[in-house]
Amino acid sequence: MKKILLTEQQSKNLVDRIMNEQVPFVRDNYYTLDDGRYHLQVFFDFIFYHKKGIKFKGGEIDDITPVKLDVSYMIDIDQMPYGIKGITVHDIKGPKEIKTTIKYFTWDSNPEDLETEPIKEEIIFLLNWKNIEIQEGGEYYGKMSGMNYYGMQNKGEFRLEPDGKDGLLVNKIEVIVHNFKSEE
Repeated sequence: MKKILLTEQQSKNLVDRIMNEQVPFVRDNYYTLDDGRYHLQVFFDFIFYHKKGIKFKGGEIDDITPVKLDVSYMIDIDQMPYGIKGITVHDIKGPKEIKTTIKYFTWDSNPEDLETEPIKEEIIFLLNWKNIEIQEGGEYYGKMSGMNYYGMQNKGEFRLEPDGKDGLLVNKIEVIVHNFKSEE
């Protein structure tokens, strides 16, 4: 393996080039603002299955509409005299609250009756981006021109739990990031 020496500006140009050569879908949803943070439109699903069962207003949850959010993050580049040692995604942030639609069945409705329509209601969830679980992903869309994608994946999950008052709250935010670590 050849080693190359890069200046700070050359390594920044290289990372910018890598980021701009990503899969078109990612590139179309990916942009940088003047605040120096990377932004990505992320689709979040709601996970509301639990061993003990999760109810909403005493009823069985049928569905919660996924949401698309603008999430921002920082990328740190660990530079060494011989090149880039690592690229790390950190400081992930998003909105403080979200609004979505929940569908549920009450006790007087029968979810097994195909003609029973669930009750639809708008719900607001408060989000704590300090309670985030970051999973290290593998290759993102495979290898592209011999390079991997470094950043955050455009899918995530909100893990729900009962709030103790017949409602729900977001217990954990889960995202997948793709970091780079040199093999040396």
